[in-house]
This record gives sequence, C-alpha cells and structure tokens, in this order.
Amino acid sequence: MSESGDRISQPDLTAGSERTAGPDKRSEYRLSGRAGVVLELEAVDPETEGQAQPRTLTAQTHDLSATGMRVMTAEALTPGAILPAQVQLAGNEVRYQLIVDVVWCEHRRDGQYAVGLKVLDSDGSSFMDWMEAVARAMIQD
Repeated sequence: MSESGDRISQPDLTAGSERTAGPDKRSEYRLSGRAGVVLELEAVDPETEGQAQPRTLTAQTHDLSATGMRVMTAEALTPGAILPAQVQLAGNEVRYQLIVDVVWCEHRRDGQYAVGLKVLDSDGSSFMDWMEAVARAMIQD
C-alpha cells in the first residue's frame, strides 16, 4: 500500500506483440515492460478531507496498451470496480490521471494477483493524453 505522494518507479517499456494473461487470452499489440501504477481503492471522506489520505495500492504493469493493462498487485481487486489510477510511463515525468475498470483478477501461486484493467474515457481524466503517449511509445520502439 502507498500514499498518493509516493514516486512511481519508471522501468523500461518495449513494444511487442504479446498474449495477455487474462481469462479471454486475446492477442493485441501491447507495450511489454513495467510502468508504475497507483490505484485509489478508497476515497477520502469529504468531512475529514485534509486530515486523511486516500487508501491506495501501488502496482506494476506487465504489459499495457492504450485501452488496458495487466498489473500485479498484493491485494485482490473486485471485477467491475471502477477506480481512479495514476500511471507513469518510463522516461516520462507525467502522471496520467485515469479511470480504470477492473475486468478480471487471478490469484497466482506466488501470492500476488494478476489484474486486468480497462482504461475508460472519462471526463476530467487524462485519457486522450494517455492514448497519445502510448502511441508515441509504440512508435519509438
């Protein structure tokens, strides 16, 4: 768990065609590698705003595309949950403020959870900037 002020690590990303680990096993062009993700699991109560921090979970991507990502987490996430997320790509200081939908969650033998997230086009999010940043990252590789 992390507070939203924590720095997100910036590992390398490379483009490649990779099979996703989710239940649907679909293939699509994705960036392989790890980007930092902070998921907001619980918002701050408006009555205590300024006194408390939202409950967050730090995760690392294993692959991502403009419309989704597979992350590894220490906690299970509920499919269907809609969560605010901050994502930071390698070599980019920008934290993209996104809204994600938890599509699937699988418990792994190592105790971690593999989670499929769909990036939603939402007012007030960085959706269009995110789409452009992922497209640029794919072209560079």
